[in-house]
Amino acid sequence: MSTRFYSPDERLPSNDENAFSEDELYSIIDLIRDSSFLDDNSGFSIEDRLTDLFCGDEPEWIAFQSPDAVCYVNAYGVIRSDDGEVRLALQFELSDSLEEFMLTAMLIDGLEQDEDFISDFESRFSLDN
Repeated sequence: MSTRFYSPDERLPSNDENAFSEDELYSIIDLIRDSSFLDDNSGFSIEDRLTDLFCGDEPEWIAFQSPDAVCYVNAYGVIRSDDGEVRLALQFELSDSLEEFMLTAMLIDGLEQDEDFISDFESRFSLDN
């Protein structure tokens, strides 16, 4: 099943009555960065895992709200190997309570990935290693 990756360009205007402040958005980014992937009991945060995946480079983070006020956090980075570079973007969708989130979309070199691929990607981080 396909997913939709929301772009920060599609964000809710900051003057909208439902828009979060910049400080609130930074706090939401911290929530995601400091959390773990689903079933990851290793003690590594999402940021730790992505920094490792990106060969030591920390991911770039952005939080925004879509026009219907749903909050998203995107993480961007580059995976480097002998075969070249691959640009990766992950998108986390927060619940209305802002207490839970899910990895709901992913881009690899700008191409949206399906739910099965995203689930497989996330499950690789649930191993204690």
